[in-house]
Amino acid sequence: MTLPPPPDETPEEQRAAELKAGRAGRGLVRGTRETDNRRTRASLSLTTVGLTLAISIGIGVGVGIWADQQFKTGGILVIAGSLMGIIAGFKQLITSVIHAGKEHDAADAEERRRRGK
Repeated sequence: MTLPPPPDETPEEQRAAELKAGRAGRGLVRGTRETDNRRTRASLSLTTVGLTLAISIGIGVGVGIWADQQFKTGGILVIAGSLMGIIAGFKQLITSVIHAGKEHDAADAEERRRRGK
């Protein structure tokens, strides 16, 4: 548990003291606001992945049903639309995970650089 800083100690001085005492890195000391915001944005972008996947599949199925009714192909275009929706959804999923990983890595590197390690 981190105690509040004495009135004559700035937050930066308190952080330096906590780093010296070895309490950093065990979840007891938070990073800078910018680093925390960066991690939060990366995490929030991952929360939309499931919704994006479902919407992509739904659009693919919808387009497939519409095309199947227009061209009377007996369900072939529904399957094709579903597959296209699945492919598009998984492409977006992979892209989002890679991007979030890079954001987390950048935030970690910035935090290490700021700490002087």
